[in-house]
Amino acid sequence: MIEPIMQVENVTRRFGSNVTEVVAVHDVSLRILPGEVVLIMGPSGSGKTTLLSMLGGLLRPSNGRIQIGKDDLTQLDESRLPDVRLRHIGFIFQDFNLLSALSCLDNVALVGQLNGMTRKEARLRAQDLLEQLGLAHRLRFLPEKLSGGEKQRVAGMSP
Repeated sequence: MIEPIMQVENVTRRFGSNVTEVVAVHDVSLRILPGEVVLIMGPSGSGKTTLLSMLGGLLRPSNGRIQIGKDDLTQLDESRLPDVRLRHIGFIFQDFNLLSALSCLDNVALVGQLNGMTRKEARLRAQDLLEQLGLAHRLRFLPEKLSGGEKQRVAGMSP
């Protein structure tokens, strides 16, 4: 039997309390297997971003459990979450979160360096990934010189 890479059980997220309480996500359960692609769709305000923030370990659920491999995100100490995010989760933020002083290449390579690669290894891996995306001609560009579509693709890269 193939083990899921992520298992989500009865996850709910509430904001506020009493009369101001809003339930942004209610009782979501899912299993994600290796190689599986999952799309989360819904109208504005339906809780998509809240759910993704919880799945990425950026926000804790009010109830339920989120497990990535052997790590239960809902039980991990806050100090351990950055390491889990670094090793197991890739983000594409709506506002990109690129470092404006770094080139396209260096923004992508930074993730590899944070993951223990040498600077040289990380830059070679980043260059390969960017070339695969058709961005070889933009390696040295700063984020302000990239168009929106290219910034989205670059921001989501991980080694």
